[in-house]
Amino acid sequence: MADESLAPFHRNRKRLPWKQRQHESSSKANQQLVKMKQPSSSGGTDLRISSPNILTRNGIEVATQLEDLKALEAAKRAKEASLKLAESRLENRLSRPGNENGDDAAQHGLRGEVSTLNQSIEVLEEQIDKGR
Repeated sequence: MADESLAPFHRNRKRLPWKQRQHESSSKANQQLVKMKQPSSSGGTDLRISSPNILTRNGIEVATQLEDLKALEAAKRAKEASLKLAESRLENRLSRPGNENGDDAAQHGLRGEVSTLNQSIEVLEEQIDKGR
């Protein structure tokens, strides 16, 4: 039979639902695989595999960083779509004939919107580069 110290664990384990037992066993396995190690004095990074799909660097999960990177890239794509729309609206205003092609408040607003979107995209690109 199993060790005496594990007897209460096994007895109580049978009372838990299957999914909870499975979660507990996988959590304990992950805790055993990843043991926090202090950064070395040389300043090097300590890479360890905690589970098949997650890589940890000094205790910070890289998977979280990848999710953040994907979110930044999605935000950049959304800004680029908005930029294309604003640029096409501005181009349509500039192609108006004669008297209708005036420099009015709406046109200034579109120019400001294009400028703001370009700046936002640059900031997102910097953050994406910093994250890589």
